[in-house]
Amino acid sequence: MAPNRSRLYLPTMAFAMAAMALPGAVHAGPAPQIAGFQAFLFNSRTGALSPDVLAAGTPLGNVPAGDQASVSTLVVVRVDFGKDMPIPDAAQVRLVASEAGPRTRGKPVARILLDRTSKIGPVAADGTTHIGFWLADTGCRTITLKATLLNGKAGATRDSELPFACYE
Repeated sequence: MAPNRSRLYLPTMAFAMAAMALPGAVHAGPAPQIAGFQAFLFNSRTGALSPDVLAAGTPLGNVPAGDQASVSTLVVVRVDFGKDMPIPDAAQVRLVASEAGPRTRGKPVARILLDRTSKIGPVAADGTTHIGFWLADTGCRTITLKATLLNGKAGATRDSELPFACYE
């Protein structure tokens, strides 16, 4: 006896229709992500911001005493939600900036320069937004940046480095 296909078809169709009615199912698309970083040195002598120092070819040696004369850095985190995607009301970005410090008992000790969470602001038509974080007391040690998108679910994370160095 052949199986009754209508018995198999109806439950499958009912399941598919129920899944389409779930909140968020209509807006299925790429997950929001931390798209990247920019970093701008604040020139202590002029009060101006440098070009993006994370762009290729930008040296970060002797920054506190060099031409840039900077001890503060503006870090910008770019978040991409995707075009026409809903933005969760509770969406936030957390940035942790840490600097490798001197070794204690053979292990490097990290110094936390910043651990801050900021709400997502207005989002452009293409689904991107930018969040600025101010790092005070930057200088001669590499700074590790870790940004996490917090939206009530497991957050997207991205890392980068500001390779500061002094050659004294």
